[in-house]
Amino acid sequence: MGRLWMAGAVGLYLVVCRALRYRRRDQFRRLYAQGKQQDIVRMDHEIEFPWIWNQSQEFALFRTYAIPSISRLLARTRKFSTKAGKRYDDTTLLLSEITEQGHDSARGELALRRLNAIHGQFGSQISNADLLYTLSVFVVEPVRWVDRFEWRPCDECERQALATWWTDVGGMMGIKDIPRGWEGFAAFHDEYEESHMRFSPDNVVIADATNALLLSPFPSVLHSTIMRCTHCLMDPRLRAAMGYPDPPWLLQSVVVGVLRLRGLLIRYLSLPRPDLLSTHRTPREGGAHDRLQCRFHRFEKTYKDGYKVAELGDIPPGRVAPVPDRSGVVTAAPWYVPESDVMTGGFMVRT
Repeated sequence: MGRLWMAGAVGLYLVVCRALRYRRRDQFRRLYAQGKQQDIVRMDHEIEFPWIWNQSQEFALFRTYAIPSISRLLARTRKFSTKAGKRYDDTTLLLSEITEQGHDSARGELALRRLNAIHGQFGSQISNADLLYTLSVFVVEPVRWVDRFEWRPCDECERQALATWWTDVGGMMGIKDIPRGWEGFAAFHDEYEESHMRFSPDNVVIADATNALLLSPFPSVLHSTIMRCTHCLMDPRLRAAMGYPDPPWLLQSVVVGVLRLRGLLIRYLSLPRPDLLSTHRTPREGGAHDRLQCRFHRFEKTYKDGYKVAELGDIPPGRVAPVPDRSGVVTAAPWYVPESDVMTGGFMVRT
C-alpha cells in the first residue's frame, strides 16, 4: 500500500509539473498580443531561463572579442588587463538597468545615455557595423542557446519580442540600418561573422583577460579542465578566431549531453520558478540618481557601498550622452537637463 501511495504521489507531481510548465509561455503569448515586449524579455531573463540566458549573454560578449576591429580597440584601452572586474560589473549593471528597469524608465534611459557616452568617447573608431553586430549577438545568441539547451525552445513571440525590444534599444543608441525581426538579426549576425570573424593577436589578449576573470572563483587546478569544457560550447569559427584547439569528440558529447539532460530534468521533473526567486540583479526600488545596492558580486566587490547609474563605466562620473528618439531626433530628458552642465561628448548630470 505504501508503494502505491508513493507511486500515486510521484504521478501526481509529474502531472502538476506538466500542467504548470507551459503557463508562462502562454502568458507570454498574451503579453505579446498586448505589445508588452519588455515584460517578455525581462521574465525570460529573470525567471523562465535565467541560467542559460546569463551564460548565453556572456558568450555573446565573448563572440564580439573575435572581431579584430573590436578587439583591437579594446586592447588599446588596456582596461581589460587592469580593471577587468570593474568593467564586467559596469557592463552587467548597465545592461541590467536597461533590461530589468526598461529602456523607457528613468533609470533605464539614464543607463543608455551613460552607455552612449562611453561609446561616444571613441567617436568614429567604432563603426556602425560593429555596433550593429554587438547588438545582434544579444538578439541571436540567447535564442540559440535556449533552443539548444533549455527545457523548451523559444516561442515565436519570445523571438520577435526580443528583436523588437533590442531594435528600440539600438535606435536609442543611434545605431543605423537595424534589421527587421529576429530572422533579419540572425541573417546579419551570421553574414557578419562569416566575413569579419578572424584570428588576431588582439583577440587573444582580450580573451585571456576575460578568461582569467571568469576562472578566478575556481581553484587553479581546475582552470584547464574548465577551459576545455568551455571550448566544447564554442562553434569551430569562434574557436579558430581565438586560436583554441578543437575539443575531443567525446568530451564535447559529454558537455553538451549534460546540459541537454539538465533541460530534460527541468521539463519533466521541476516546477516552474516562482516570481519570488527572480534572478534580477538591480534593485526594484530607487530613483535614477539614488545610490543603489548591488545585488550581486560575482568576481570583485566593486560596488560594496552601492552604485549610481551615472557613475558606471570608465568615464567621468555624471557624463551622459543624448538619446535619439525613434525618428532619429536627439532628445534630452527633462528629468536631468535643467540641472546639467554641457561637457565635451555629453552632458554632466548632478549626482
